[in-house]
Amino acid sequence: AKVLLGVLLGAVGARVPAGAVAPVGKEKVWGAAELDFLTYVCGATGKGCPEKTKVVIEPARTLDKRLAASLASVPFAVATTEFGIKEAALREAVVTAAGKLEPFYQRRARFDPADLSNQYAFDFDSVLTWSAVLAILPPSKLEAFQRAVGAKALQAVREAGAKAPTVDGSALGLDTPLAGCLSLLKVLKEKRLIDDFTFDAGDYDPAFWKEDSPPTSVELTFDSPATMQACLQMGGQGARLTPDYVAAVLTAYLEECGVSAEYSSYFVDKQYRPNLDDYQPTQVLAQMNLRPKIVR
Repeated sequence: AKVLLGVLLGAVGARVPAGAVAPVGKEKVWGAAELDFLTYVCGATGKGCPEKTKVVIEPARTLDKRLAASLASVPFAVATTEFGIKEAALREAVVTAAGKLEPFYQRRARFDPADLSNQYAFDFDSVLTWSAVLAILPPSKLEAFQRAVGAKALQAVREAGAKAPTVDGSALGLDTPLAGCLSLLKVLKEKRLIDDFTFDAGDYDPAFWKEDSPPTSVELTFDSPATMQACLQMGGQGARLTPDYVAAVLTAYLEECGVSAEYSSYFVDKQYRPNLDDYQPTQVLAQMNLRPKIVR
Protein backbone atom coordinates (compact mmCIF):
# COMPACT_ATOMS: atom_id res chain seq x y z
CA ALA A 1 0.00 0.00 0.00
CA LYS A 2 2.85 2.39 0.86
CA VAL A 3 4.53 1.63 -2.47
CA LEU A 4 1.31 2.30 -4.38
CA LEU A 5 0.67 5.55 -2.52
CA GLY A 6 4.24 6.62 -3.22
CA VAL A 7 3.72 6.01 -6.92
CA LEU A 8 0.49 8.01 -6.84
CA LEU A 9 2.11 10.90 -4.98
CA GLY A 10 4.91 10.84 -7.51
CA ALA A 11 2.32 11.14 -10.24
CA VAL A 12 0.74 14.11 -8.51
CA GLY A 13 4.11 15.76 -8.10
CA ALA A 14 4.96 15.13 -11.73
CA ARG A 15 1.67 16.57 -12.95
CA VAL A 16 1.65 19.58 -10.63
CA PRO A 17 5.27 20.76 -10.33
CA ALA A 18 5.83 23.36 -7.64
CA GLY A 19 5.81 26.86 -9.06
CA ALA A 20 5.00 25.66 -12.56
CA VAL A 21 3.16 28.11 -14.79
CA ALA A 22 1.46 26.78 -17.91
CA PRO A 23 1.73 28.74 -21.16
CA VAL A 24 -1.15 31.17 -21.69
CA GLY A 25 -4.05 29.35 -23.30
CA LYS A 26 -2.68 25.93 -22.33
CA GLU A 27 -3.60 25.81 -18.64
CA LYS A 28 -4.42 22.34 -17.37
CA VAL A 29 -8.15 21.64 -17.09
CA TRP A 30 -8.69 18.78 -14.65
CA GLY A 31 -11.35 16.17 -15.33
CA ALA A 32 -13.81 14.93 -12.70
CA ALA A 33 -11.91 11.68 -12.10
CA GLU A 34 -8.63 13.56 -11.70
CA LEU A 35 -10.18 16.01 -9.26
CA ASP A 36 -11.64 13.14 -7.22
CA PHE A 37 -8.22 11.49 -7.16
CA LEU A 38 -6.45 14.68 -6.06
CA THR A 39 -9.05 15.26 -3.34
CA TYR A 40 -8.51 11.71 -2.06
CA VAL A 41 -4.74 12.13 -1.97
CA CYS A 42 -5.07 15.48 -0.22
CA GLY A 43 -7.37 14.02 2.43
CA ALA A 44 -5.26 10.94 2.96
CA THR A 45 -1.82 12.53 3.06
CA GLY A 46 -2.13 16.30 3.24
CA LYS A 47 -0.09 16.48 0.01
CA GLY A 48 -1.06 17.74 -3.42
CA CYS A 49 -3.83 19.85 -1.87
CA PRO A 50 -5.27 22.79 -3.83
CA GLU A 51 -3.99 26.16 -2.79
CA LYS A 52 -6.17 27.79 -0.13
CA THR A 53 -7.75 31.14 -0.85
CA LYS A 54 -8.24 33.82 1.76
CA VAL A 55 -11.80 33.99 3.07
CA VAL A 56 -12.76 37.61 3.73
CA ILE A 57 -15.71 38.37 6.01
CA GLU A 58 -17.33 41.56 4.79
CA PRO A 59 -18.16 44.27 7.35
CA ALA A 60 -21.70 43.97 8.65
CA ARG A 61 -24.37 45.95 6.82
CA THR A 62 -26.52 48.29 8.86
CA LEU A 63 -30.09 47.08 8.47
CA ASP A 64 -33.19 49.23 8.74
CA LYS A 65 -33.69 49.20 12.48
CA ARG A 66 -37.48 49.19 12.44
CA LEU A 67 -37.91 46.41 9.90
CA ALA A 68 -35.14 44.29 11.45
CA ALA A 69 -36.75 44.53 14.89
CA SER A 70 -40.18 43.77 13.44
CA LEU A 71 -39.00 40.67 11.57
CA ALA A 72 -36.96 39.46 14.54
CA SER A 73 -40.05 39.59 16.77
CA VAL A 74 -42.26 37.60 14.39
CA PRO A 75 -41.22 33.97 15.10
CA PHE A 76 -41.27 34.49 18.87
CA ALA A 77 -44.70 36.14 18.74
CA VAL A 78 -46.15 33.49 16.43
CA ALA A 79 -44.79 30.64 18.56
CA THR A 80 -46.21 32.02 21.81
CA THR A 81 -49.53 33.51 20.65
CA GLU A 82 -50.57 31.09 17.90
CA PHE A 83 -48.92 27.79 18.85
CA GLY A 84 -49.17 27.83 22.62
CA ILE A 85 -45.46 27.74 23.46
CA LYS A 86 -44.84 29.23 26.91
CA GLU A 87 -42.70 32.37 26.80
CA ALA A 88 -40.52 31.14 29.68
CA ALA A 89 -39.81 27.85 27.92
CA LEU A 90 -38.96 29.58 24.65
CA ARG A 91 -36.66 32.09 26.37
CA GLU A 92 -34.90 29.26 28.19
CA ALA A 93 -34.36 27.45 24.87
CA VAL A 94 -32.97 30.66 23.35
CA VAL A 95 -30.50 31.04 26.22
CA THR A 96 -29.41 27.41 25.81
CA ALA A 97 -28.86 27.89 22.08
CA ALA A 98 -26.93 31.12 22.69
CA GLY A 99 -24.51 29.38 25.02
CA LYS A 100 -23.68 26.85 22.32
CA LEU A 101 -23.63 29.10 19.27
CA GLU A 102 -22.42 32.56 20.30
CA PRO A 103 -18.69 31.67 20.44
CA PHE A 104 -18.83 30.43 16.84
CA TYR A 105 -20.73 33.46 15.53
CA GLN A 106 -18.55 35.95 17.46
CA ARG A 107 -15.38 34.23 16.24
CA ARG A 108 -16.51 34.70 12.66
CA ALA A 109 -17.34 38.42 13.10
CA ARG A 110 -17.66 40.46 16.28
CA PHE A 111 -21.02 42.13 16.98
CA ASP A 112 -23.26 43.39 19.77
CA PRO A 113 -26.07 40.82 20.10
CA ALA A 114 -28.48 43.52 21.25
CA ASP A 115 -28.04 45.63 18.09
CA LEU A 116 -30.46 44.07 15.60
CA SER A 117 -29.56 46.68 12.99
CA ASN A 118 -26.20 44.90 12.73
CA GLN A 119 -26.42 42.26 10.00
CA TYR A 120 -24.54 39.64 12.01
CA ALA A 121 -26.47 40.31 15.21
CA PHE A 122 -29.74 39.87 13.29
CA ASP A 123 -28.41 36.64 11.81
CA PHE A 124 -27.45 35.38 15.27
CA ASP A 125 -30.79 36.37 16.79
CA SER A 126 -32.56 34.51 14.00
CA VAL A 127 -30.70 31.25 14.50
CA LEU A 128 -31.38 31.41 18.24
CA THR A 129 -35.14 31.95 17.98
CA TRP A 130 -35.72 29.51 15.14
CA SER A 131 -33.55 26.84 16.76
CA ALA A 132 -35.46 27.28 20.01
CA VAL A 133 -38.80 26.88 18.23
CA LEU A 134 -37.52 23.73 16.50
CA ALA A 135 -36.51 22.30 19.86
CA ILE A 136 -40.01 22.72 21.28
CA LEU A 137 -42.62 22.67 18.52
CA PRO A 138 -43.87 19.23 17.37
CA PRO A 139 -42.73 18.38 13.82
CA SER A 140 -46.36 18.12 12.69
CA LYS A 141 -46.80 21.85 13.33
CA LEU A 142 -43.64 23.17 11.64
CA GLU A 143 -45.21 23.77 8.23
CA ALA A 144 -48.09 25.71 9.76
CA PHE A 145 -45.61 27.70 11.85
CA GLN A 146 -43.63 28.65 8.74
CA ARG A 147 -46.79 29.81 6.96
CA ALA A 148 -47.85 31.88 9.97
CA VAL A 149 -44.41 33.52 10.16
CA GLY A 150 -44.58 34.27 6.44
CA ALA A 151 -47.93 36.03 6.82
CA LYS A 152 -46.64 38.22 9.67
CA ALA A 153 -43.36 38.94 7.88
CA LEU A 154 -45.30 39.94 4.76
CA GLN A 155 -47.28 42.42 6.82
CA ALA A 156 -44.04 43.91 8.19
CA VAL A 157 -42.52 44.37 4.72
CA ARG A 158 -45.75 45.97 3.48
CA GLU A 159 -45.63 48.39 6.41
CA ALA A 160 -42.06 49.20 5.37
CA GLY A 161 -43.34 50.42 1.99
CA ALA A 162 -43.87 47.45 -0.33
CA LYS A 163 -46.75 47.72 -2.81
CA ALA A 164 -48.12 44.20 -2.87
CA PRO A 165 -51.91 44.28 -3.32
CA THR A 166 -54.00 41.16 -2.84
CA VAL A 167 -55.71 40.04 -6.05
CA ASP A 168 -57.15 36.80 -7.37
CA GLY A 169 -54.10 35.73 -9.32
CA SER A 170 -55.60 32.33 -10.00
CA ALA A 171 -58.37 33.90 -12.10
CA LEU A 172 -56.78 37.18 -13.24
CA GLY A 173 -53.25 36.01 -14.00
CA LEU A 174 -49.83 36.79 -12.60
CA ASP A 175 -49.20 40.37 -13.73
CA THR A 176 -50.10 41.97 -10.40
CA PRO A 177 -48.68 39.21 -8.15
CA LEU A 178 -45.34 39.29 -9.99
CA ALA A 179 -45.19 43.08 -9.70
CA GLY A 180 -45.96 42.69 -5.99
CA CYS A 181 -43.10 40.20 -5.57
CA LEU A 182 -40.74 42.63 -7.25
CA SER A 183 -41.84 45.42 -4.91
CA LEU A 184 -41.28 43.20 -1.86
CA LEU A 185 -37.75 42.39 -3.04
CA LYS A 186 -37.01 46.06 -3.69
CA VAL A 187 -38.04 46.99 -0.14
CA LEU A 188 -35.97 44.16 1.34
CA LYS A 189 -32.98 45.50 -0.59
CA GLU A 190 -33.73 49.13 0.27
CA LYS A 191 -33.92 48.19 3.97
CA ARG A 192 -30.69 46.18 3.49
CA LEU A 193 -32.08 42.77 4.47
CA ILE A 194 -30.61 41.57 1.17
CA ASP A 195 -28.05 43.00 -1.21
CA ASP A 196 -28.39 42.95 -5.02
CA PHE A 197 -31.04 40.70 -6.56
CA THR A 198 -32.37 39.54 -9.92
CA PHE A 199 -35.94 38.53 -10.70
CA ASP A 200 -36.78 36.71 -13.93
CA ALA A 201 -40.43 35.98 -14.72
CA GLY A 202 -39.93 35.60 -18.45
CA ASP A 203 -41.50 32.14 -18.39
CA TYR A 204 -44.94 33.60 -17.66
CA ASP A 205 -47.39 33.39 -20.56
CA PRO A 206 -51.02 34.32 -19.77
CA ALA A 207 -52.19 31.88 -22.46
CA PHE A 208 -50.76 28.99 -20.45
CA TRP A 209 -51.85 30.14 -17.00
CA LYS A 210 -54.22 27.26 -16.50
CA GLU A 211 -54.70 24.50 -13.96
CA ASP A 212 -53.72 21.77 -16.43
CA SER A 213 -50.72 23.64 -17.92
CA PRO A 214 -47.10 23.23 -16.85
CA PRO A 215 -46.10 25.44 -13.91
CA THR A 216 -44.77 28.93 -14.53
CA SER A 217 -41.14 29.16 -13.42
CA VAL A 218 -39.77 32.29 -11.76
CA GLU A 219 -36.05 32.47 -11.10
CA LEU A 220 -34.37 34.83 -8.67
CA THR A 221 -31.02 35.42 -7.07
CA PHE A 222 -30.25 37.53 -4.04
CA ASP A 223 -26.90 38.33 -2.50
CA SER A 224 -25.91 38.26 1.14
CA PRO A 225 -29.27 37.84 2.91
CA ALA A 226 -29.12 38.98 6.52
CA THR A 227 -29.83 35.43 7.73
CA MET A 228 -27.28 33.68 5.51
CA GLN A 229 -25.31 31.92 8.28
CA ALA A 230 -28.45 30.95 10.17
CA CYS A 231 -29.93 29.36 7.03
CA LEU A 232 -26.66 27.61 6.20
CA GLN A 233 -26.31 26.18 9.69
CA MET A 234 -29.89 25.04 10.12
CA GLY A 235 -30.12 23.72 6.57
CA GLY A 236 -26.86 21.85 7.04
CA GLN A 237 -28.32 20.21 10.13
CA GLY A 238 -31.32 19.03 8.15
CA ALA A 239 -33.79 21.38 9.84
CA ARG A 240 -37.26 21.35 8.31
CA LEU A 241 -37.50 25.12 8.45
CA THR A 242 -35.00 27.97 8.26
CA PRO A 243 -35.21 31.75 8.73
CA ASP A 244 -35.30 32.54 5.00
CA TYR A 245 -37.43 35.68 5.06
CA VAL A 246 -37.29 36.12 1.29
CA ALA A 247 -38.92 32.72 0.79
CA ALA A 248 -41.37 33.31 3.64
CA VAL A 249 -42.53 36.70 2.37
CA LEU A 250 -42.80 35.84 -1.33
CA THR A 251 -44.63 32.54 -0.85
CA ALA A 252 -47.00 34.08 1.72
CA TYR A 253 -47.88 36.85 -0.71
CA LEU A 254 -48.42 34.51 -3.66
CA GLU A 255 -50.58 32.17 -1.57
CA GLU A 256 -52.60 35.21 -0.48
CA CYS A 257 -53.16 35.95 -4.18
CA GLY A 258 -54.46 32.46 -4.89
CA VAL A 259 -51.19 31.23 -6.41
CA SER A 260 -49.61 27.94 -5.35
CA ALA A 261 -45.85 28.47 -5.01
CA GLU A 262 -43.24 25.73 -4.73
CA TYR A 263 -40.01 27.41 -3.62
CA SER A 264 -36.57 25.81 -3.79
CA SER A 265 -33.13 27.35 -3.31
CA TYR A 266 -29.45 26.64 -2.89
CA PHE A 267 -26.36 28.60 -1.89
CA VAL A 268 -23.57 29.70 -4.20
CA ASP A 269 -20.03 30.92 -3.61
CA LYS A 270 -19.57 33.39 -6.48
CA GLN A 271 -15.78 33.18 -6.20
CA TYR A 272 -14.03 30.13 -7.59
CA ARG A 273 -11.99 28.46 -4.86
CA PRO A 274 -9.83 25.43 -5.75
CA ASN A 275 -9.91 24.22 -2.14
CA LEU A 276 -13.36 23.02 -1.09
CA ASP A 277 -12.60 23.84 2.55
CA ASP A 278 -12.70 27.53 1.61
CA TYR A 279 -16.38 27.38 0.54
CA GLN A 280 -17.95 30.71 1.48
CA PRO A 281 -21.42 31.14 -0.07
CA THR A 282 -22.59 34.69 -0.63
CA GLN A 283 -25.59 34.26 -2.91
CA VAL A 284 -28.89 32.39 -2.99
CA LEU A 285 -30.27 30.98 -6.24
CA ALA A 286 -33.98 30.27 -6.00
CA GLN A 287 -36.79 29.06 -8.20
CA MET A 288 -40.52 29.28 -7.69
CA ASN A 289 -42.88 27.02 -9.64
CA LEU A 290 -46.28 28.73 -9.75
CA ARG A 291 -49.71 27.32 -10.49
CA PRO A 292 -53.26 28.61 -10.11
CA LYS A 293 -54.54 27.59 -6.69
CA ILE A 294 -57.83 25.89 -7.37
CA VAL A 295 -60.26 25.55 -4.47
CA ARG A 296 -62.51 22.52 -4.97
